[in-house]
Amino acid sequence: MSKPIEIAGPIDWPDPGQIPAIQPVHDLVVVWRIDLDHGIDPADDTTEPGDDLTVLSADERTRAARFVRARDRRRFARCRASLRQILGECLGRDPASLAFAAGGHGKPLLAPEPGGTTHATRFNVSHSAGLALIAVGQDHELGVDLERIRPITEMDRIIENYFTPDEFASFRALTETQRAMTFARGWTRKEAIMKARGVGLAGLSSGAATGFGEGSLMPRFTPSGMVVGFAIWEAAVAPGFVAALAVEAATM
Repeated sequence: MSKPIEIAGPIDWPDPGQIPAIQPVHDLVVVWRIDLDHGIDPADDTTEPGDDLTVLSADERTRAARFVRARDRRRFARCRASLRQILGECLGRDPASLAFAAGGHGKPLLAPEPGGTTHATRFNVSHSAGLALIAVGQDHELGVDLERIRPITEMDRIIENYFTPDEFASFRALTETQRAMTFARGWTRKEAIMKARGVGLAGLSSGAATGFGEGSLMPRFTPSGMVVGFAIWEAAVAPGFVAALAVEAATM
């Protein structure tokens, strides 16, 4: 019988060089929480990326430069630098030396080593506004999604198109005050599973009930059921944000 997966996090990502020695192993997934505006006023739209750029690849620096706003350039660079720092710590590698490849539907993964050796390390990234989550584990495919809770004008249409008829009926029965939170929880669950599977919306049939979660959310990730072969954990990772983590064929 396989050992249940344990989830550590969210754990605040500290300054470079201060990453705690929490290493992902076969039955542990670590979720890091990154403040993308660390040390900077979130409203500041003039400060450019700084030292974070030094660990990025040329392609990543080009991608950062494409953003119109300085704040978006800064947040992108910090998120990518954080990913490299965390993976570098886990693998005992120079963060700047890491190379990435794209799997199904663009799902990022570590590129094989010279000679074709593939990595057992799995990771996934999600960001919303000034916050990001990075999940890292071993062997099990995983996906994480983060959403800021906010009213969305086309919630009904989205639920009708991408959730089951029963889910749509349940959502339509909610009061207006319940809808924003319920939508965010339902969407993060669906996105986490799609990202773990490396598929787009077309790859996760609207006939697959992913649900909206039940009960109150805790600050740390707590189990929230099994969906289409994936274990789901949910958390209220910061005020005004919800997140879901999906791990392949994991017992809870």
